[in-house]
Amino acid sequence: MNKLKRLIRQLSEVLIQRAIHSFVIVFRERPFLINSVENTTEPTKKEKSLLLILGCKNYSEVTESYHLKSLVDLHKILRLEQQSSDTPFLYRISDYKDNQRQVTKAFIKEDVLPYLPKAKILYPESWLISEQIKKDLVMVENDKTRYIFFPSEYEHTVLALSGLLQTKDDIYASAGVSSNVKVINKDLRWLNNNLISFTLIKGLLGPKVVGLFAPKQLFGEQIKINWKLPLFTVVLVFSVYLIGVQAYLELSLRDHQQKTVQLNEQLNPLFDQLNRNQEGKELVKTLSSFDNRTGWGVSVWVVLKPFLDENIDILSFNLLESEKVTIRARTSGKAASEILADLLEIKSVSSAQFVGNVYKRNNVEDFTVSIEMTNAK
Repeated sequence: MNKLKRLIRQLSEVLIQRAIHSFVIVFRERPFLINSVENTTEPTKKEKSLLLILGCKNYSEVTESYHLKSLVDLHKILRLEQQSSDTPFLYRISDYKDNQRQVTKAFIKEDVLPYLPKAKILYPESWLISEQIKKDLVMVENDKTRYIFFPSEYEHTVLALSGLLQTKDDIYASAGVSSNVKVINKDLRWLNNNLISFTLIKGLLGPKVVGLFAPKQLFGEQIKINWKLPLFTVVLVFSVYLIGVQAYLELSLRDHQQKTVQLNEQLNPLFDQLNRNQEGKELVKTLSSFDNRTGWGVSVWVVLKPFLDENIDILSFNLLESEKVTIRARTSGKAASEILADLLEIKSVSSAQFVGNVYKRNNVEDFTVSIEMTNAK
């Protein structure tokens, strides 16, 4: 199963790399291509591409609120703002919340405009990274500057340790981050590998791509790009991925069904005993609530082995929150002390002891035993 999963991932990485290499350029200090399979970069002299990923040093972020629910109307307003803005910018729109939408704008710095390869779509790299990191912050150093990347729920997606922001504490205070949040150090290879990912392809196929199209005044002319190869490659990547995922799910389901059959065969003697036990109605109700339980809640069934005797009636069976098992039973054959000794012989039982007294009358003993499993600690 793990081999199939690994094969699907490796095949997907190769296909993504083929797709990315054909229509993506990354620009930080200079344009380059990323080979995520070999974990390398290479300079490029390509002057135009379908997609240009902008390094975070080449833009600055501003977040603004718009009290508009309609995405169509908001896109129209932002397009008009792009046309009238002296500085070209890209934008992405958040979900409608508290009667407003947050719009993050990435203003492209003027000093890099003459050096940018022409592209139909420009994608700020921090917007890609923020979609992939969760609760922790990530710090990456590039060209002697340290950048801290934020998960998507924060107002900023990246801040540089420079100017007034010289320490991590300055960043925390500026971005309103709790001191409990960790900062994880990563290198440029990690950053490059996370740029070339399914997140990139999903971003290009989702509604947020509208704000990533190059503003008309940025390159001053219509850029002609052959869409056929990139489109075919993207469709191929997703097709292979979906086929692989379907095969993996089918095999996983088959494996789960086989394990379920084996478990049912092991538990059949127990359920036969319960069906014969007229006083076990409450026990049946308790056991049915653990049908889908895994882990120690399933392994504890082994402790019932000493009780599977025609002269022993199980009156109650409880799995406690403290991960202990308590069993109340009545025996008219084997003594309660012998049953306790049998429990202690079971390898998976860490300890077992009576709870309260053992009540004897004639040849019958009523008792309650508390059991702790070794793998429950």
